[in-house]
Amino acid sequence: MQQYKVSLLELESFAEKFIARHTHATVVGLAGELGAGKTTFVRSVVSVLAGSGNISVPKVISPTFVFHQSFAKLPRAVEHFDLYRLEKAGRASLIEIGYYDALDRARQGNGFVFVEWPSHVEDLSLLELDIHLNWELFPDSRIIRESTR
Repeated sequence: MQQYKVSLLELESFAEKFIARHTHATVVGLAGELGAGKTTFVRSVVSVLAGSGNISVPKVISPTFVFHQSFAKLPRAVEHFDLYRLEKAGRASLIEIGYYDALDRARQGNGFVFVEWPSHVEDLSLLELDIHLNWELFPDSRIIRESTR
C-alpha cells in the first residue's frame, strides 16, 4: 500500500504522477467522505490528459445526478462513475448505467475508469477494480491510500 499526503493545490501534480505510474487501462475505486477531493482528482486527471493532447479541457462535474460522464476524446479516455445514489447495486444496475460498456471502451483505448463510492455495489468484484484510492480529509490536505486488488 502506498500513502500520499496531498493538498488540493497539489492534486494536478499528483494526477500527473498517477497517470505516469499507471500506463495501462486502469479501473480505480475512489472512496472517502464527501468533499475529500475525489471528483477534483478526476478533474485533474482529465486536465492533465487534455493538456498532453492539446485538447480544450472538458468540464468535469460530479456525476452524482447522472451517474456517469465519459471523456472519450482525450489521449487516454476517462470514464467517471459516481454510485453515491445507488444502494447495493448489482450487475443489472451497472449494466443499466453503462458501466460494462464504459469498462470495455477504457480497456480498448488504454483509458481510465474512475468509480466514486464503490462501496455502494453489493459485490465489489462486479467493478473489476485494479486500484483502490481511499481519501481521508484533513483541514489542509488529504491522505490518499493506494492499494491494488
